[in-house]
Amino acid sequence: MEDLNLIPSALGTTGYVMFAVNIFLCASCALWLYWKREESKVKATQPMFLYLVLLGCVISSTAIVTLEQESPGVGPVPACVATPWLYSVGFSITFGTLFAKILRVYRLFKGAENFQQVKITALSAVVNICAILSVDVIICLIWTLADPMHWTRDVTAVDKFGSPLESQGYCTSDHWAAFAFTIAGWHLALMILALGLCYVSRDISSKFSEAKPLAVVMVSQFQIFLISVPVLIIVGADGASSFFVRAAVIWLNDFSAVGILFGNLIYSVHSPDAPAEEAEDNVSRWTSAPSTMPKESIAPAGGGSTDKS
Repeated sequence: MEDLNLIPSALGTTGYVMFAVNIFLCASCALWLYWKREESKVKATQPMFLYLVLLGCVISSTAIVTLEQESPGVGPVPACVATPWLYSVGFSITFGTLFAKILRVYRLFKGAENFQQVKITALSAVVNICAILSVDVIICLIWTLADPMHWTRDVTAVDKFGSPLESQGYCTSDHWAAFAFTIAGWHLALMILALGLCYVSRDISSKFSEAKPLAVVMVSQFQIFLISVPVLIIVGADGASSFFVRAAVIWLNDFSAVGILFGNLIYSVHSPDAPAEEAEDNVSRWTSAPSTMPKESIAPAGGGSTDKS
């Protein structure tokens, strides 16, 4: 009997549990966000962008399911091709949204330091997100068209008659390393830039911004990235170990982002120490004192009247 080195069923089940946990968490946070949509603190965080964070986490978490597939897949898009797309697009939507939010905070309070009124539209934030997303899409598109990932199986041991005793299956392509490291380098550059913005925004009061929870999310994802790369290199092409490490990295990235961001928001809304009146007063002071705090006019993408927040 040939040993195919398949992913153990218990490990595959663990991957599905990770996926289910993230989907349940994202769905629960989306329902809570809709339930509390009229809260002043929720409005101040711009719920549209929080929904984008959840969407990105759902897309990237779906890559855990495609990682578990040990064949070319079913349908026109093999799992080998789908995995880089799901992870890259999901990450860029999630991280691009967080990056746009921390950039918004930085620009507002940089303007306040210079006693300038800063106007940031929702459209400008969406443009930043789309710009980050487009880079990942272009890389994945070139990868898919020029050197698509495909499933292969190498025989690693044979008997004296040449019959295979052991083999290892995995996804690969001729230049997969070049494309994978290009995506990793792009994501690393984004993380470093975001950490720099978090550092210069470190003195902003948590009453007026999301800078601190955003900084915690950025640092968390940066640490996961630094730890996961050498571990993935060590495990190599070993099917079970590689699957678990990659699935755990995806799960932890998405779980920590949603948990930290929404955990802080849910606590601030439901905490008895921070009633809604206080939050509303903070927002009011933010928008009514141009000499000490900036005004931000959030204009709808299609034009029309502006809504100050």
